[in-house]
Amino acid sequence: MPNEKPLLRYALLQELLPLLAEFEAARPDAPGPDALRAFLDWLPTQAQAAPGAPTYASARMAPNPYETPESLLGKLVTFMYRYVRGYIRLALADTPLVTFDDFTYLITLFTEGSFSKSELIARNIQEKATGTEVIRRLLKQQLVSEGPHASDRRRKVLQISPAGQALLLRVLPRMGQVAQLSAGNLSPAELTQLVQLLHKLDAFHHPIFAGSKADSFDGFMAKHLAERSQLWEPGQA
Repeated sequence: MPNEKPLLRYALLQELLPLLAEFEAARPDAPGPDALRAFLDWLPTQAQAAPGAPTYASARMAPNPYETPESLLGKLVTFMYRYVRGYIRLALADTPLVTFDDFTYLITLFTEGSFSKSELIARNIQEKATGTEVIRRLLKQQLVSEGPHASDRRRKVLQISPAGQALLLRVLPRMGQVAQLSAGNLSPAELTQLVQLLHKLDAFHHPIFAGSKADSFDGFMAKHLAERSQLWEPGQA
């Protein structure tokens, strides 16, 4: 018949149904309202190769047999930091900015307003000594200024100066190019997934960084590794 529509075979749905069954078996505690998001987070983990036979088609070198996924994460994140640090050093070579930290402090004040010294340091995830040195440089170069707090006379706040704004606007195009190069050969979908995963890691680690300082390495690890293990009970993906 001329008006008859082609029969839908739902091939994709037939492929998804077994995966949904596996997900529900692996994650019986997945919350109802967030079940779709939980399923989408779980799904990429099922595309991995069989245990013991990982594939590294896009890697520039085979991993050391003693490495684990966790140690590879730390190594590759460090490598990425070093690559990007080199690009940034070149971008800032003819400016008063010494390090990427100088730039991030300026952009934080420019986009988010005034902060006290301790707030600005915490905002940029740095130790006090390192952050204090960055602020000292920016004050000396008159790229930031220090003034009284609007409601608390006992406190002082940092603001970006007109000179700091002018410098920031001059280097922003270069830093945008650095950001584009840093994304490398990732597709838009891969980039989105990576950013989501890094946000997830940031949400895990930030309370640890912002919390009370550890008295010992053993105690610190015993506490936080236990917290991590509770996130992945046996049977979860």
